[in-house]
Amino acid sequence: MEKIIVNWNGPYVFENINDCEAGCEKGLYLISRFWGGNETFLYLGQTKRAFTVRLNEHNKSWLGEFRGQIKVRVGILEFEEGRNYSKNKLSDVEALLINWHKFPLNVQSTKYYYGREKLGVINRGRKGILKDYVNTDDLQWDDC
Repeated sequence: MEKIIVNWNGPYVFENINDCEAGCEKGLYLISRFWGGNETFLYLGQTKRAFTVRLNEHNKSWLGEFRGQIKVRVGILEFEEGRNYSKNKLSDVEALLINWHKFPLNVQSTKYYYGREKLGVINRGRKGILKDYVNTDDLQWDDC
């Protein structure tokens, strides 16, 4: 089983994402809302472009609809020795995390995981309430 590490940074106030050190990186991002002293994860996405570019697209479309403070975490992927980044691996990690955590605003990958069969994701750093480790062997399948 290939294991991919996601190093999470943040949470950053959404309006300040353009100033964040990791803003020019690519990888995963997790949008959450802070309201009443609680954090609620809203959406997990991926970008092959700079985080700042992709997140500013979200800001123009739907983020203004939520009360409370919107924050974002950014996740940079790391690989075992001898393994390399690919767009497919980024998509597989995104799909596995969405399927596992059931983020309320994600519509794809919520009921089925279509990625590689043998994958483990280790969440490190400022990950909030994300599980430390998820993998394809322990997936729970929903019946439709």
